[in-house]
Amino acid sequence: MAKFATISHQTKNKGVVIIRTLCPEDGPRLLKHYRQVALESNHTMRHVDETYSSPTETSKKLEFLSNDAKSLCLGAFCHMNFSDEWPVETRLVGTAAFHLPYTNHPWYQHLGSFGMMIEKSWWGQGIGSAMLSIMERYAQKIGISKMEALVRSENTRAYNLYRRLGYTVEGTRTKAARIEGQWVDELYLAKFI
Repeated sequence: MAKFATISHQTKNKGVVIIRTLCPEDGPRLLKHYRQVALESNHTMRHVDETYSSPTETSKKLEFLSNDAKSLCLGAFCHMNFSDEWPVETRLVGTAAFHLPYTNHPWYQHLGSFGMMIEKSWWGQGIGSAMLSIMERYAQKIGISKMEALVRSENTRAYNLYRRLGYTVEGTRTKAARIEGQWVDELYLAKFI
């Protein structure tokens, strides 16, 4: 996982979040974040009945990813107490992950894939745009020229964000998921960067 310099992001009306690379010490916070996201929406692969790894195993996975230069895992942290340098981190409220879906195949070396999860109380604060901008810059740096993501068709907030940032729908996976007895399509969005 690549290391990215910590940045301060001014949200639209909630103050400041710090965006930085996730590290092994974030394992317990990441699990809490996963559980919260699962409670709040059906827009991600997280679900309320999911069995999670232990905090120790999650930390080990983050440690393993820290040695992969072709992935980037970001966290957005909200803060309450400020020091002269940086606010004291309190809670993980958003995550974004970038990876290469076909690391060893010569025909797909230009392709990067990403996903994001932001807790509902932080939707509309510009966190997704900020994290996606970081991922795109990193992808360009390592030679990626096309970014892709899957978005459930009813996730209009994510769809509108990605469209606003230049992503286009290149296809639809019909009935890609069955959530609470209802079929849901997924949109394949992509952008050349």
